[in-house]
Amino acid sequence: MKNTPTTTQPTRTGATLTEVLVSLLIFSVGIVSVFTLFPVSLLSSIQATKLTNSKILADNVVDIVRTAPHILRPPGVSANDPWTGEWESNKPYNVNDLVWPRIQSGQLFPQPNLAYRCTAGGTSGAAEPKWLTTGANVNDGGVTWQRVALSNYVVDPLGRFRDGTTTGLRRESFGYNSGTIVTGLARTDGGGFTDYVSARPFFTQPDSWTIALNETPSAINATSVTFPASVPLESVNATDQRLVVVSADGTQSASRSINNISGQTIFVPAGQNFPANLNSLAEVSTVRVEAFAPRYSYILTVRRPDEYVQPKVSAVILFNRSFSFEDEEVFKANFGNSGYNDESEVDATAIPLAMSMTDNQVLISWAGKKQPLLREGNYLFDAREVIWYRMSVITLDADNERALITLDRAVEQITVNTGNSSDVGRAIFLPGIVEIFEL
Repeated sequence: MKNTPTTTQPTRTGATLTEVLVSLLIFSVGIVSVFTLFPVSLLSSIQATKLTNSKILADNVVDIVRTAPHILRPPGVSANDPWTGEWESNKPYNVNDLVWPRIQSGQLFPQPNLAYRCTAGGTSGAAEPKWLTTGANVNDGGVTWQRVALSNYVVDPLGRFRDGTTTGLRRESFGYNSGTIVTGLARTDGGGFTDYVSARPFFTQPDSWTIALNETPSAINATSVTFPASVPLESVNATDQRLVVVSADGTQSASRSINNISGQTIFVPAGQNFPANLNSLAEVSTVRVEAFAPRYSYILTVRRPDEYVQPKVSAVILFNRSFSFEDEEVFKANFGNSGYNDESEVDATAIPLAMSMTDNQVLISWAGKKQPLLREGNYLFDAREVIWYRMSVITLDADNERALITLDRAVEQITVNTGNSSDVGRAIFLPGIVEIFEL
């Protein structure tokens, strides 16, 4: 029998081109999947940081308001009304002085929740008077008081004082209408703060300091620091910056406000001298100028339904607020009223034509204006009724001048059809809101 030789297959020493391509495909899919996680992780990290800081500030807000309820005091008729705080017995009062009834322990507002103006000066009585809620005068020893009308308002001293170039209604009113002040909602000073610097520690996150300059001084004493001529100081100011001196060994430091700048010398306010161990070149290594950037701040909106009903106070936590009045642009709105079937009932630009609306929807118009900040999950402010809503679904019309917005809940107060264009609903889309909660 003839033997047939067997053929031995050669040993494979590599991979085929097909195998290489398949491997590259699998590897690419894996790498792309990993890369897509980075932006998602970054955005999640940013959002988590915002929520953490807003929670810290929210806790501060609660403590501040509980310990200092005068921050919530209502506005007077004039922004310059002289507030004197809660009523006190046997105290001299002058004409136009404003008081609150005494606030009971654990409460944020007095009962009744009204302010009273002195119409006849003198000394108050030994016991708190019975505060009337009608237009009648209240007799109080040698003083006569008269109630101040109820109103909704916004506690916002930062917005009131941030723009140092404007005065009057622009500061005193919350809301802006393409160059025209909307006077329906008062902006209060938060209990008597006189400027931006005095209000800042109460209405911002306290750790928002960043280094603007870090240099070795050419001279230093108890009241001033002088920098070399090569150090630019054009951007240094006394509004939102401070000096920080650091000891030679880096173990000690002291911060002081800036009073004024003259040439290359920065002066601290009277009574804020540097400590004795940090006021000479032998003791100080560097001096920093730190700028306060209010990354997290807040406002309070107060809705006052009735003098014997506790107002609804909402704290609005904001991130990187621009303090631009244009952020408070007011847009015409129809809150939940499907009764507007014909624009001819009112001025065609006043109240938008109703679509097939439900009780949790609002129709807004920005004809002739820049489109507002419309994004699902952001907030809408009913500036007439002082109520915040969250936007769930946004549908733009074909002309890109209107939007039907579905809210997170039913509208609390619909826009009433009075036939008067001045009664149109008002909506504000304030940017930078991280969180809103009720006190």
